Amino acid sequence: MKIVIIGIRGTGKTTLAQTLEKRLNIDVLHVDKYIWDENWILCDKTQATRGIIQELDSKKDWIFEGNFTYVVDYLFKNADVILYLDYSGIEAAIGCLRRWWKERQSSRAGFDGKKPQKLEFQYLIRKALLKENRRKIEEAIEEYKPKNVKRFKNRGELNKFLKQTQLNFSSNIPPSTSWFDKLTTSQDK
Repeated sequence: MKIVIIGIRGTGKTTLAQTLEKRLNIDVLHVDKYIWDENWILCDKTQATRGIIQELDSKKDWIFEGNFTYVVDYLFKNADVILYLDYSGIEAAIGCLRRWWKERQSSRAGFDGKKPQKLEFQYLIRKALLKENRRKIEEAIEEYKPKNVKRFKNRGELNKFLKQTQLNFSSNIPPSTSWFDKLTTSQDK
């Protein structure tokens, strides 16, 4: 099973990926590990792209989250389902602030060795409040027309969907054998 999680900054892509990883026992590829160095400076795009594709090709099942633009064609052709966290700019900005507050003294969960991210208000306004990267996501969906895109407008919609597909994360009961069928066939809101 191959799951892609996309959305603008602050929508909870990493949190959802880590939750799915634990629940489904599928490894997550955190693309930020490939595209940023330890000081949060962008790495060489060609090298990052090669590393991402190599890791994805080496696994039967995977969860991908983060900046998908480096390998959009690969992801959209190979994904079984794409979870698009299309939240409002305000909800994304709040998510960014929560993450910064939680991780302000340490490196981000799953990103050992990287310095803590700084809170940059100009970036927060452009990327979250104004949803600057949303246009890139919408253009990619229009161009590649991937199958099985599930769009969620807020965290409540996502949580409802996860419960409907029996991915109830507060439970120790394993998901039903048909949960993936529900994931790939349920109707978008």
